[in-house]
Amino acid sequence: MDPTAVIKDEADRLAAVLAATDPRREVPTCPGWTAVDLLWHLTEVHEFWHEVLSSGAMTDEEVGAIEEAKEPRPEDVQRIAARRTAATNNLVEELGRREDTEAAWFWGADHTVGSTRRMQVHEATIHRVDAELTAGQQVTTPSEQVSTAGIDHCIDVMMAEVYAWVPDSAEVERVALAEIGDGRILEISHWWGEDENGADEEFLLGRRLPADPDAAELPRAQVTGSVAALNLWLWGRAEALPILSTGAEEISIDGDHEAVAALGRLIEQGLQ
Repeated sequence: MDPTAVIKDEADRLAAVLAATDPRREVPTCPGWTAVDLLWHLTEVHEFWHEVLSSGAMTDEEVGAIEEAKEPRPEDVQRIAARRTAATNNLVEELGRREDTEAAWFWGADHTVGSTRRMQVHEATIHRVDAELTAGQQVTTPSEQVSTAGIDHCIDVMMAEVYAWVPDSAEVERVALAEIGDGRILEISHWWGEDENGADEEFLLGRRLPADPDAAELPRAQVTGSVAALNLWLWGRAEALPILSTGAEEISIDGDHEAVAALGRLIEQGLQ
């Protein structure tokens, strides 16, 4: 798999699908968004990450300045489409001349170009799925390589990085385990406490299970399905499973009631 080529191909596919779709049509998997909102989202994401990489920004302050300096959203759909093309091309060009091991700002713990490259593979792929769902057409099945990487990225980055945002005063309790496909054990925890304004707050957390013999005592669920199905389900796109281009897919969830319920709440809660 060439990750940078995947970003380009998926972004171009998203744009082509949305160009033939009513810009006012609602995106079923992104509540509150229309088709043009989805197009703009990918545009500003690609503009942002190109600027982060090309500027050499490494601090939150430098990245904040990039956010403040961004160009406003155009009113005209065609102008957004043109900016999307330029944004994707610029990002892909920048990624093409950088090594994964090079230092670069990222919102997670791994501050490397590779983090941005991997994130943008799944950003483009999942939002391309959103575009096809919005258009009401068959969803192109992501490749096995992209899907396998997507499962790992969802668990190890999108879910696990949330632990860094939990307030020090919060209480965290492990509640269940879930085996995702072949060999990935997801630890599910519940935390509760107060936010910065003193309001009660609670949330479910997920991460790959650290080595811990006591974990065997926890309720356990098993999730089975193809890697494409598991990936889309983890990213909250189960709606695509019946209409995949390679044929309808489904996942199966079995196990202890407490674990199945906790897993369902974690997925329903969505990614941050």
